[in-house]
Amino acid sequence: MGFGGKVLKDAPTDITPVLDTPEAIKAAEFYAKLLGKYGPPGVLSYTDDQVQRAQFSGRVNMRSQSLDWLLPIGKSQESQTRDTVRYIAMPAGPAGSFPGVNSQGFGIPAGSGKKRAAWEFIKWAASKEVILKLALEKNQVSVTRRSALKDPRLKEAMTVNGQDVAAIFIDAAESAGQRGYMKYRTMPVFPQVAEKISKAIERIASNQATAQEAMVAANKEAIEDLKKAGAL
Repeated sequence: MGFGGKVLKDAPTDITPVLDTPEAIKAAEFYAKLLGKYGPPGVLSYTDDQVQRAQFSGRVNMRSQSLDWLLPIGKSQESQTRDTVRYIAMPAGPAGSFPGVNSQGFGIPAGSGKKRAAWEFIKWAASKEVILKLALEKNQVSVTRRSALKDPRLKEAMTVNGQDVAAIFIDAAESAGQRGYMKYRTMPVFPQVAEKISKAIERIASNQATAQEAMVAANKEAIEDLKKAGAL
């Protein structure tokens, strides 16, 4: 998106994959270059835990990831870089700034025989009190309530080396919510398309294909998969 590309044409009304546009191809080429040229050896097979351990030891200098994984770099006693780490919002690309924000949600099956009980549970689980408790007692800092992020206790817990990380989180969430550019992630077809993107990036970063070849093939495969599934 930072280069002007999209995953789906116009989610949720048009879920046609558009991974083969010039903008998407340029973005894939840029990202794959970051991984292949500047990433650590074996980066394409790294797990989240491996990346975090690499940052704890100072072997990896930059990372874009979920706040739950990033905050421990400045908080954990195991981190050798906790006194020097800094946090910023995802840098803008030529087409603008598009920080990634996604979450999980609760739902009640249409055939449930206990809809009222399910609704009461959801109200409890998403309440201000429970969300704040999750953040303060269980270190679940990627919370979904402004009141929790604004709470002085959580703000203190999310302050690293004098930097208010909660404020960065709020700004990113507001940007995504107001502009609605992450609607594609709410679509049931997204995981299938995301898999094609991941494979394409791997092929580019490992020099198995050019960005043009990999993204055109990924888009074709994604469209074929969605047609087979009856989504297109």
